Amino acid sequence: MILSGKGFSQIIEKLAAILEAPVILLNERLDIMAATHKMDKDGFFEVYWFIHEKNHAEDTQTYQQCTLPQSNTTNPYRTFFLYPIHSANQQKGFLVVLGNLSPDAKGLQILALEQAANVISFELMKMLAIEQLRDSSKMIFL
Repeated sequence: MILSGKGFSQIIEKLAAILEAPVILLNERLDIMAATHKMDKDGFFEVYWFIHEKNHAEDTQTYQQCTLPQSNTTNPYRTFFLYPIHSANQQKGFLVVLGNLSPDAKGLQILALEQAANVISFELMKMLAIEQLRDSSKMIFL
């Protein structure tokens, strides 16, 4: 998809279709880079703040299933998955899968999640290389 010019949004939409769950791509500052259209924004708001606090309080370098605190049982995304995206030995963001994965296909869904994270990581490295090349060419012409 990346090689044919598709962006992060289409990768996220395709992953969401495979996982049958809403997916969000966050950068390292937790800004939303892409998100599926079919998502309860109010439900994600609480998840977002949970991720924000978790990211500052502990190591979020590995894939993990998270559960919101018991105080809110009405959130449709009470359980969600947080998958870090690494690029050049640095964390570059997260894939967030809202809701539960299918127990029957969980292994295949995790594999799809890993593959999407790899593709996104390569695209982020490509974008960084282009930016560095652009910056170095500006220095040459100055």
